[in-house]
Amino acid sequence: MSSVVRAVSEALALPEASVRSPRPGELRADVEPGALPAVADRLVAGMGARLASLFATDERAWNGVYALHQVWLLPRHRTFLRVSTRVDPAHPRFPSVAA
Repeated sequence: MSSVVRAVSEALALPEASVRSPRPGELRADVEPGALPAVADRLVAGMGARLASLFATDERAWNGVYALHQVWLLPRHRTFLRVSTRVDPAHPRFPSVAA
């Protein structure tokens, strides 16, 4: 595991297996919907991250859910982190990361 993946997983209090690096300059983390506000707070306060993009995808044809994605810039690590969560189409709600 790279030092950046380790640093991100520790800063976000996520298991190391939930943070991965599919290609150079990109990290991914999968979290539960309820964890989104805490992860956002840790990213901003602990890592100086900035929210770069927020978007959703319709993945019902593949796995029966919608997905919400947040792309964060991690300036200290000169990389991006995409935080993703699954959203149940029967209950399409998720907590806001805005104050």
